Amino acid sequence: MSNMNIRNKAMVLMMFTMIGRATGLLREMMLSYFFGASAISDAYVVATTFSSVIFAGLAASILNGYIPQAVNLNSDENNKYTTRFFIQTLLL
Repeated sequence: MSNMNIRNKAMVLMMFTMIGRATGLLREMMLSYFFGASAISDAYVVATTFSSVIFAGLAASILNGYIPQAVNLNSDENNKYTTRFFIQTLLL
């Protein structure tokens, strides 16, 4: 990989990070404008943070646990086992 290619990818990543930070700031400004410092805004922040942590944990466990196993098992002779493993993972 060339240095120019790495630099371009780093710039794109930096741009998306800045956009994400700006929209987060806008979200917080709107929340404080409409709700102020109240129990309603605190409940909103706790609810969104709690659900984000739960879904991030589930996504990380799927990415680190299931996908590498499914890639290793995905062959014609192991197709039945792969399907059963997938269904068992979804039921958890």
